[in-house]
Amino acid sequence: MKDGQRFPSRYLESYLLFGNLPGLYHEDTESWKNTLESYAELYIENEIRQENIVRDMGAFLRFLKIAALESGQFVNTTKLAKSVGVATNTVRNFYQVLEDTYVGIKILPFGRSRKRIISSPRFFIFDIGLRHILAELPINNTLLKLDPDHIFEQWVIIQI
Repeated sequence: MKDGQRFPSRYLESYLLFGNLPGLYHEDTESWKNTLESYAELYIENEIRQENIVRDMGAFLRFLKIAALESGQFVNTTKLAKSVGVATNTVRNFYQVLEDTYVGIKILPFGRSRKRIISSPRFFIFDIGLRHILAELPINNTLLKLDPDHIFEQWVIIQI
């Protein structure tokens, strides 16, 4: 950056809706949603399709939408497998694909417990704006009003 130049300032709501992808800083805010949609299609879908990492792309795209909707929650591979219509091992493989391609991160539980839900990891899509696009959520202030705590928590964890 040149002397005296700073990154454009943004409001917290903007971060919570559109995420932190660096390319957004140099664009008009009106194009941010289109940029995120293009990123999801070009990088995520095409990258995985070109590498032939996934055999059943239709099942993977169904999984990706649900995984994005459940981003930040405890992972329940059995429930997700039923929703997508694939085997539980396939869902585990899909999560591994997301980790291998740096689309998401798995956070293991800190403590040990006999309760199953506490022993489950949590999975986060690496950018909150991308998460909204993959989950096909509307990117507007209504989204923040419906689920502010969950979205803010995800954004903070992704920043860390």
